[in-house]
Amino acid sequence: MVELMLAALGGDARQTRALPGPGPSTPPGIQCYHVNCRLSSDLDDIGRARGGKLFPLLRYCLQAIRLRITHGADHFYYVPAAACRLGMVRDWLVLGLCRPFFRKIIFHWHAAGLGLWLQTEARPWERWISRRLLFRPDLSIVLGDDGRQDGEAVLSRRVVVIANGIADPIPSFERDVLPRRAARCSERAGLMTSAGTTKPPTSPLRLFSVLYMGLCCREKGLFDAIEGVALCNRRLAEGGRPVRMQLKVAGTFWLKDEEADFQKRLQQPDMTLAWTQGPAATGVSPQAPVVTYLGFARGETKQRLLVESDCLCLPTWYSAESLPIVLLESMAFGLPMVTTRWRNIPELLPSNYRGLVDPHSPAQIAEALLAQLESPYDPTLRARFLACYTQERFVEKLVAALQSV
Repeated sequence: MVELMLAALGGDARQTRALPGPGPSTPPGIQCYHVNCRLSSDLDDIGRARGGKLFPLLRYCLQAIRLRITHGADHFYYVPAAACRLGMVRDWLVLGLCRPFFRKIIFHWHAAGLGLWLQTEARPWERWISRRLLFRPDLSIVLGDDGRQDGEAVLSRRVVVIANGIADPIPSFERDVLPRRAARCSERAGLMTSAGTTKPPTSPLRLFSVLYMGLCCREKGLFDAIEGVALCNRRLAEGGRPVRMQLKVAGTFWLKDEEADFQKRLQQPDMTLAWTQGPAATGVSPQAPVVTYLGFARGETKQRLLVESDCLCLPTWYSAESLPIVLLESMAFGLPMVTTRWRNIPELLPSNYRGLVDPHSPAQIAEALLAQLESPYDPTLRARFLACYTQERFVEKLVAALQSV
């Protein structure tokens, strides 16, 4: 999202060639100088305390101060850390060094929960330091109304809501995706109501493909998704239904012990598809796994998963979750989703959306997934993406907010 913002604002003014983006020129009154403050070498290094991060952080701060002096960049745009003690220390160092040199401070809250953490978990001396270094920014940009509490907790002079937006990942949706998705919904609904009284359809229709895509960890809802799918298959088998659910997991594990728990869970007996009819009738191997781990997906692989899946399942309760980009991608692909009533997520979806569940609720996940089996294609998801969450909408609102300060 920062890269998209930088591209839309004309790129780094020190470079002769701007990054590719939606706008051919810099918006009036805005000139960007970018310090790429990368401290982690890979996914495993994110959020880890390491002495080797201190000197790069100081170097980045000095770069920002030098840009203030040499180029007159007097507005300091910063993405606060997630709600954790180590991230707070990083923010203290950065704001403590840089803030005195800049006229205006702008926070963009891509992670959520810091305001609540300061109120409920921070020690008194941590709140004292935070009030002096982080409080009273001139502008806080949050991703949804639920996120206002972060901007308000640090006594922002102004808080604006700007949801994330992305370039349409499938402009050819009506031609390449819609016919397949609508046909599968219609045929599967017929299969569920016939309950085996008609000739068995081809094997792909008998597998309802559920996609989990994101960071593979417990808080993102991975294990809840597994239990929800397992419960669905038990209910389908008990009811003599001719359909089973298969979960495809695309992402990278953050914690080794959770990866071990994941592999251990896949060895359990209910992680193999079971059929009341034989393989000859269903066309699907009875030894097929319920869960398939695909690793990190990008490019054409990622696009294929979003096209071929029947439902996205991201029952997240991640402490720093604000507005997952994968939900926007799912909407763009017209892919129904099961996700949680968590932070800004309910605001993202159409009103009264049936796929919302409570955190830590595999039983609700199962009910929501089973409801999708007999649901027709829902055009409101793609329509809402085009109306509210495109790159153009994001850039338009962002430019207006920045120009206001």
